[in-house]
Amino acid sequence: MKNLCTVEELEIVEIEIDEEIEKKNLKDFISTSLKLKNINLPKNKKIILNYIEELKTYQLILVEIEFKYLEIELFYKLYEQNNKNETIAFLYKNYFLIFKNDKFYYLQRIEENIQSIELLNYLNKNFEIDIHNFISVNSEDLYLKDDLLNDKNYIEYFNLKKSYSFFIYITYLIFLLLIFIYFYFNQNENLPQNIQTFDSSSLEKEYKFNSFEEKSRKIIFKIYQNNLNLIT
Repeated sequence: MKNLCTVEELEIVEIEIDEEIEKKNLKDFISTSLKLKNINLPKNKKIILNYIEELKTYQLILVEIEFKYLEIELFYKLYEQNNKNETIAFLYKNYFLIFKNDKFYYLQRIEENIQSIELLNYLNKNFEIDIHNFISVNSEDLYLKDDLLNDKNYIEYFNLKKSYSFFIYITYLIFLLLIFIYFYFNQNENLPQNIQTFDSSSLEKEYKFNSFEEKSRKIIFKIYQNNLNLIT
């Protein structure tokens, strides 16, 4: 099938931890862990990320971005045909795949020299999977389900890139604030400078108060000066 990534083409990376990482810190944790393992994640890779609770491990499955579908998606129909309320392991080629809680959960390559009974004991011990939930699948049976891939994508990819939307929003608000400040001060500087200086001394001279007593004194002085009699 075109644009289908087989299990052999998947790259598996595992990170062991003491406890599950909080979702808000997960991107930083994964990025740091990859750097410590000297793994440089190319831009042409997509990530499937699962926390394997039983193993206290994060499993990253790296997929070439060019692939539209994955071979592991074909197992969903087989999972639905069996009791999907249980954890089921599929033995396929040199791999086993575990489906749990209605989704793909874990993928592991099988050592060539391992016996089937050893594998079953491992699955039972770590995942409580018994022989009734252990199904061997061949390619012929699997690819009868390839019409399933035309319906939808069953795999959810993990976006390792940080979200900068909040910082972009803050930057936008700061930009608007700066524009407002600029126009505010620019408008004040351009106001007409037609306000005259207030001269208090000239106003004082113009409206100087002259008392009635002073005026009367001048009149009386004129009377006496001209030898006039004041009639009362």
